[in-house]
Amino acid sequence: MKTFPTHLLRPRYAALLGSPNDASLTIPLHTFKWNDDYEEEETEIRLDSIRLPSLQPEDLIGRTFQFPLNDAAATPTTPYIDGSIYLDGVHHPIDVNALTFQANSDGSVSVTIEGVYCFDYEGLDGYTDTPFTLTTPVSFTEPYE
Repeated sequence: MKTFPTHLLRPRYAALLGSPNDASLTIPLHTFKWNDDYEEEETEIRLDSIRLPSLQPEDLIGRTFQFPLNDAAATPTTPYIDGSIYLDGVHHPIDVNALTFQANSDGSVSVTIEGVYCFDYEGLDGYTDTPFTLTTPVSFTEPYE
C-alpha cells in the first residue's frame, strides 16, 4: 500500500467556530486531482467536537493542544476530535494528535494540525493511513467568500 500524496491537500484557510467545549475547524482545500481516473476534487477537512479553553486568539496563540486518537484512549473528559475528509464519494476519518496556534507577522493567526488521514478504514484506491502536518491561516469568525 502507498501513502497519499499529502502535498495535494493545500488548505485555503481555516475557520474556528462554535464554543470552547464544542468547537469546529473547517478547512476548505484548493481544488486538486489525486488520480488520473477521477475529476478534480473540491472538498474540505472538517474537525468537530474540539475542546479548547477559549476561542479567543489571544488565549490560543503560542499554545499546543494534544488530543487522544479516536480509540480507547478517548474519554468524556479528554475526548478525541471527530475529523473527516470527503474523497471519492466517502467520508474518510482523520485522527488529530495536536493543534498549535501561532501568531503571524501580519497580525493574523495560523493553526498547525498534526494527524493521520485514515484511508485504511473505508479504502481509497490502495492508499494506507497517511500522517500529515498542515498549517494554514485561521479565522475566528464566519469567513466571507
